Amino acid sequence: SKSQAKPDETVPIETSDVQIIEKPTSVSSEIAVTEVELIRFMLEYGERDVFTVESDIESKSQAYITVAEYVVEELERDDMLPLDSTLAKIFSIYSDSLKKNVPLSRYYFTHNPEIEISTKASEILAPGHTLSKIWERDTINPVVEELQLAKAVHKIINEYKWRRLKRLQKELSKRLKDPNIQEEELTIVFDKLNRINQIKKQLSSEHGSRSIF
Repeated sequence: SKSQAKPDETVPIETSDVQIIEKPTSVSSEIAVTEVELIRFMLEYGERDVFTVESDIESKSQAYITVAEYVVEELERDDMLPLDSTLAKIFSIYSDSLKKNVPLSRYYFTHNPEIEISTKASEILAPGHTLSKIWERDTINPVVEELQLAKAVHKIINEYKWRRLKRLQKELSKRLKDPNIQEEELTIVFDKLNRINQIKKQLSSEHGSRSIF
């Protein structure tokens, strides 16, 4: 079962059907850094069960979901897949494997036959790269470590969503200034801006609402 009720998804927030005047040629540095961080969490700790979800509403029993399941669910729910093409491939592989209930280890990616994927995964997992300061390992107390990991993943996902929303809102607002914009597209843009505001409110109200181990 899903970990929480999904918001109204009648208006996807991405801009595939809205022409942007000056679409960026590359991912902004803030978004790029956060995307790497998310994929790193998946590669390093994707199989760790650290989030609890309600598995049976009547009995109020709970089950665990992994870091990878949580990240995939959260990003797919709000249509915020990675913008970087290679990271998007890694994310897509994770998503497909979870749908088939096939767990994947970091080895699958670091030794992937597709050079682009194996190279990127190896770079992300290289010793010189460290995870965010919001995640500090506690090998002495496993329970504390799991708690910190869950909070870190939750925080980085919220950060990523805020940055994506900020960028998208800026692009859509710029589109509204076009004097030649058609009525149909205008409606789409306004719908998407409303959807952005819905997600922003949800991020604010749900902060800390996820039950973690």
